[in-house]
Amino acid sequence: MISSLDCVVCLQRQCLEGARFATDDPKLQSQILENAMKALLEIGLLTPPPVAGTIVHRLVRTMTDNPDPYYHEKKRFNRLALQRWDVFKKWVVESSNPFETATRLAIAGNSIDFALEGLSEERVAEAINQATIQRLAGNVAEFRRAIEEASSILYLTDNAGEIVFDKLLIEMLVSPEFGKNVTVVTRGAPVINDALYDDAQEIGLAELVPVMTNGSDGLGTLFDLVSSEFKERFVAADLVIAKGLANLESLWTPNPQYPPKKIAFLFKANVPSSPRRLTPNLATSAFRLNNSARKTLKKKTPSRMNDAGVSYLSEKKIKERPMGVEPTTGAWEATVLPLHYGRVSLRKRP
Repeated sequence: MISSLDCVVCLQRQCLEGARFATDDPKLQSQILENAMKALLEIGLLTPPPVAGTIVHRLVRTMTDNPDPYYHEKKRFNRLALQRWDVFKKWVVESSNPFETATRLAIAGNSIDFALEGLSEERVAEAINQATIQRLAGNVAEFRRAIEEASSILYLTDNAGEIVFDKLLIEMLVSPEFGKNVTVVTRGAPVINDALYDDAQEIGLAELVPVMTNGSDGLGTLFDLVSSEFKERFVAADLVIAKGLANLESLWTPNPQYPPKKIAFLFKANVPSSPRRLTPNLATSAFRLNNSARKTLKKKTPSRMNDAGVSYLSEKKIKERPMGVEPTTGAWEATVLPLHYGRVSLRKRP
């Protein structure tokens, strides 16, 4: 997926923020920003966002000799999320639909992303508080069906802190209700605040399921950078669950050498330009299947769907209509299941 010009501005901001996390030297910060701008011009302004972002953040780490500028922020958000683990767990257990609630919380956790402007504890808290009542664009029943039909699931994580909320969903996937073989994947080396193997260990995820790294410091899933072991697991998995916009942007167009059997994207639409670039009107209920799998299914006819086919827990008025309520013909052919939030005007839950 190519960048939009808005991505260039975002990458410049990320570069400056990363430089400030990595060093207090304003002169060095200026040099980093200047070099990053030159690098973006050299590779082309419409380079896919995960590729361009990987280059920019490598530059920050190299020029400051700081291998993990966001280390303390990652630990802080892991700690903050774990402090309320019992509360989140109770929300899931006592919900009328525990699977949907766990899915919603996993998506809400995607707000813990230092690639975004103005990330704060308050902003994350608001996203979590609205998780069970905010409009969800995507078909949860179809997502559940994909899980039920899979024996092996590869779960691609995104950010530290967020993986605490992923753990709520993963616990359900390996429970007797589903009984799935789940393998969790983290980044292989630091990039922004993306989760590493150490983060999975810290929150107890490595005690629950096997955890591996993708062998890469790239944003999302860049097949030129990931390990051979990861590629084998990716192709072999019955279902890939990919978290976050970087995975969405890097995996939306399948790599013909490493085609997934089925892939589901779970993300929070924090960057409006990304979902709108996927299709003219983002699909809310579709799968990406390989050709052999598609032959076994009846072709779906696009139709208007009430609230994207999802039963919402709130009837509050929508402030802005979310993308993806009306699937297009082209979207159905894309065969992807994206689940993400639209924006609403709601009070925090008490």
